[in-house]
Amino acid sequence: MIKIKYLIIVIMLFSAVCVSADFEITEIMYDLEGTDTNREWIEVKNIGEQTIDFSKWFLFTDNTKHTLVPQGETNIIKGEYAVVVQNVLQFKKDWPNYQGLIFDSSWTGLKNSGEVISLKDPDLNIESPINFSSNQGGAGDGYSIQKINGNWVGSKPTPGKENVFTKKIIAPIITSTTGKLAEEQTKIEDKNEVDSADIIEKVDKQEVINLNDIKDSGIKNNKLISFYPYIGLIVVIGIGITIFLIFIKREKEEQGIEKKLTAKDIKIIE
Repeated sequence: MIKIKYLIIVIMLFSAVCVSADFEITEIMYDLEGTDTNREWIEVKNIGEQTIDFSKWFLFTDNTKHTLVPQGETNIIKGEYAVVVQNVLQFKKDWPNYQGLIFDSSWTGLKNSGEVISLKDPDLNIESPINFSSNQGGAGDGYSIQKINGNWVGSKPTPGKENVFTKKIIAPIITSTTGKLAEEQTKIEDKNEVDSADIIEKVDKQEVINLNDIKDSGIKNNKLISFYPYIGLIVVIGIGITIFLIFIKREKEEQGIEKKLTAKDIKIIE
């Protein structure tokens, strides 16, 4: 009898593990440029096999479940996305071109250092728990953190769309009017989509670019460029001095020859 009881428990646990998830968190915008107040949002994706009413679910942060209020359609079809936002009006202001599903919710704000968040189904079972950290990216740099090929990385925000890794470097700018190195730096984003698998592999291998080295190298090169006109002036002055010295030398040589000529030589010449 005891063996049968244990067998039933094992079967129940196995069944719970084998139940497939319906939704997963795929993107988190937790630390925006400037203020974060009412501007945070979370993207979810229906990874189940059927259309599901997401309004019956909950967002779970800071050990508190938050109701999801649909802004129109409540159902999310298989493979499609929706965003859960702190404030609908602010989200539409930040993302005026967004056309996907929106669910309003209310939370005090995600910790910029990171925390654990998840979803809860209608039976309050936890799904898609994420323990994110600022070390993964998106720390006030205009990027969000996104799940790409099973890994969480910082990338250009794509609310309601498939996540694509976007590489970013910081480079100096030379102003077109003065030719001097501008003090301000700009973020240059590669417009070409980068293969996510290659990026993840490089991140795993810790092949990280030292942005400070890029910055220092750029400053040195720009200083050299700004010095080029002076190099040309020095070369011109050097050539002029050389010609002047040659002219003086010839003058002296001619004067020396004239002094060496005797009266006899002059008579012979005559």
